[in-house]
Amino acid sequence: MAAEPPSRTVDADAESVLALLLPSPDGGAATEVPLRFVARGAEYFVAASSMPLPAWARVLLSAPQVRWRVGDRILAGTAAPTPQGSESAAAVLSELEARHGRGRVLRWFGPGPVVFGLRASDPGGKDPLEAHFDALAGDYDRFVQANPLDRALRDATVATLLRVFRRGDRVLEIGCGTGLETLSLARAGIQVVGVDASQAMLDRLREKARAEGLSESIEVRKLRAREVGGLVSVYGEGAFQGAFSDFGPPNLEPVWTEGPADLARLVQSRGALVLAVWNRVCLAEMSLYALRLRPRRCLARLQSPVPVGLSRFGIPAYARSPGAFLHPFRPYFQLEELTGLPVLVPPYDFVSHVPRPALTLPFLEAADRLVRGRFPFNRLGDHFLATLRRS
Repeated sequence: MAAEPPSRTVDADAESVLALLLPSPDGGAATEVPLRFVARGAEYFVAASSMPLPAWARVLLSAPQVRWRVGDRILAGTAAPTPQGSESAAAVLSELEARHGRGRVLRWFGPGPVVFGLRASDPGGKDPLEAHFDALAGDYDRFVQANPLDRALRDATVATLLRVFRRGDRVLEIGCGTGLETLSLARAGIQVVGVDASQAMLDRLREKARAEGLSESIEVRKLRAREVGGLVSVYGEGAFQGAFSDFGPPNLEPVWTEGPADLARLVQSRGALVLAVWNRVCLAEMSLYALRLRPRRCLARLQSPVPVGLSRFGIPAYARSPGAFLHPFRPYFQLEELTGLPVLVPPYDFVSHVPRPALTLPFLEAADRLVRGRFPFNRLGDHFLATLRRS
């Protein structure tokens, strides 16, 4: 299906068209790509055909910062694909159909279009990381819970956390998001101080904690992973019985050189540190993409950063290998356990390719449990789950 018509054939008034401003390869004036859009507050949504993906959409997947014009206003911010099948994507397509007709929208974008959210930075220049996760906060829980592979991944980490930490402990969570792990610990009588870069994610966690009567067990603060050292002045040294971080925060910092020392000051002697980190070499992902003859995606994690569009992240991410990532922790923490998570089960963004998941997944997960703690499989998972102990 063809993408939306080029500028010379757009016949709508200026208020219905957003002009994406793409940098010129030769450094000249930006190229304007006119697109139909739906506005929601500070966010603008545009749709693209997925077969094939137009050139402008490929730019959005690779550029952490974008510019666009609406009327006489020039805006700048971040771009991220909205999860297919999400309420946000469905609402955008419904509004476009109401304005322009279902047949015309189908001709423009074809079946299964990709919907992008363009979030304008605030006047103070909102952090692109915060802007990206703010945009996901509303749909995040539903998106995770609808994916059986994602649920299994989180169930495994929660089981580890509940084994390592005890009732009455106070633990630090780096990248708490909407609280998918936080609430499980709070229900078990563990006090959690959660930090996250996204205010919208923290607001959602507060709402959920209040609804469950767990507000006294959960404290939240708006911080990136690289800023946790500032908590020493708030809580003091050795204030936590442990700390943990799941699925992403260390992978979204270009460098985290101060992280090990900061956590060593915050975690008391013999306290635990549990880290689930997006792995640099994923056996299942590389095998599946090799079989599908997609070499760029097969080897994508070897790039630094992994470009947007070649990973599940909507912003640049940094895949980490267990050896290189854990080496700076050695002066302060001892490694107790290293697990691949998962190894034989496909990564959660492959859920649509798993045949009959209700029947297939239990067998794959049983096989995965047999190998994921053994060398070399513990280093070949989608993530590696490391449990360390403060010296």
